[in-house]
Amino acid sequence: MGPTSVIQRVKNSDHLQRLFQQSIGQNPENVELSHIRNMSNAKHRFDSALRPLIRLIVLFDEICLLAKKVCILRQGNDIGKDFQNFIEFMSGQQGIARALLIGLTAEAGEISLEFIRFLDTEAYEVSDLNFALAQRARRTHVLFMQRQAFVLPATWAKMLHDKLTRPKVFHVNGTPYQIGWAGALPQASLDAAYTHAHAWVALAIYVIHAEFPSWSILQSFAIFNPGRICSITGIDQDACLPRLARLFNLPMQALQCQYDALLPAAVRKLSESDCACTFGAWRDVLLACGGRHRELREVVLRLGTWSGMTTSGVEHVHNMQDWLLDRRRGSLSDGVENDEMKLVNDMKPNEIDAVCELAATVWAHFYGNPRETDFTEVHGNTGKLRTSTKRSRVGLARERKDSVSKACRLTGDGSVATTLGDV
Repeated sequence: MGPTSVIQRVKNSDHLQRLFQQSIGQNPENVELSHIRNMSNAKHRFDSALRPLIRLIVLFDEICLLAKKVCILRQGNDIGKDFQNFIEFMSGQQGIARALLIGLTAEAGEISLEFIRFLDTEAYEVSDLNFALAQRARRTHVLFMQRQAFVLPATWAKMLHDKLTRPKVFHVNGTPYQIGWAGALPQASLDAAYTHAHAWVALAIYVIHAEFPSWSILQSFAIFNPGRICSITGIDQDACLPRLARLFNLPMQALQCQYDALLPAAVRKLSESDCACTFGAWRDVLLACGGRHRELREVVLRLGTWSGMTTSGVEHVHNMQDWLLDRRRGSLSDGVENDEMKLVNDMKPNEIDAVCELAATVWAHFYGNPRETDFTEVHGNTGKLRTSTKRSRVGLARERKDSVSKACRLTGDGSVATTLGDV
């Protein structure tokens, strides 16, 4: 990902992007790759490290073809040397191990990104935290510890593994290079890649312990969403309420009685389609009971307070206001700011049409009538079945997720079972 990597070189050169698109046009695989100009490595994006890895895997053959062209066209200059270094880095048996590690890194990135997206919101529920982490641990166990990453169909690692079984031979400056291996890949290369992946698993475990030092307390809130408690979470359901009672210095017997009394109503509330979250369900049930159930109310308040805790929470709050209070409006007076916030706060959902009509009137007064466009007309392809038989990039990601989820499916007794058939 550095400034001299092939990913950055393609991004920063229009000429290399045209050569890259020519290489993509020669792709014989049944994948829709149109409109791709580079490896999509914008560093400001949330998935700025993962997306280039995935594109490198999907377009691995095209990148190798591009590297061969650039080594010939840019021979002797820095760009040509960088692409030659890429070929040398990926060639030979050590290059196979490095390429396989790229596939495993993409899998680790997908697993981590799913968990990060769960945490990186002001609305995530602490009662679901243990279940979300258990899902991540289960996928990690199947892909890395059970060494299924290169076996399961549709995974990024499997896709790159299959590409490496079709060797590519290059002659660069009189030196022959081979990327890939004819037939089954060397076991030593597979073992080397998995060794690094196991080190990542150990690091991920230590990071979780560091990020959630009070894990036993956080996982106890899962008692408020018992449907999420299963064998993979490792939660002792009978120990949750006693732990919360000791933590908040509440009488255990009263807390247990109040929880048992309101649990059926809360479960019914959770099953309703318009119920937004676990905390909302318990809050509504408690409010319907008036001022009773003081002990349970104390714990539910903590459930709502600790839900959505994230280091980027403050940033989310400011980002939601950017459309109204832009940071660049440094001269915005307190009075105008308060007026604008009051207008937004007082607006009711049923007034949206009136607000839009008023905004259109103000726009027409100051800027004139909008231009006539054809956007209101029905598009000619609306309702027509698309004839393309190629899989989309989004479809590839969906196939990968379904494949991993199938392998992680729970059996009746709650243990992890891989449904791999004859693999």
